[in-house]
Amino acid sequence: MLALEVCRRAAGHGAREVFINTAPLPYYRAPWEAYVKAGFTPMLRGTRMRRPATVAL
Repeated sequence: MLALEVCRRAAGHGAREVFINTAPLPYYRAPWEAYVKAGFTPMLRGTRMRRPATVAL
């Protein structure tokens, strides 16, 4: 839900891409652990997702 809310807000401002960097840092693991606790599964880094461009008429 956290990532979806970020995507909704970014899209509302015209964004077409969202990058969420949650790499575990040995000195500050809170962001990483928050996503894991929320049910997200770690993926290979560098995976990107985007919506197709729309054609303006």
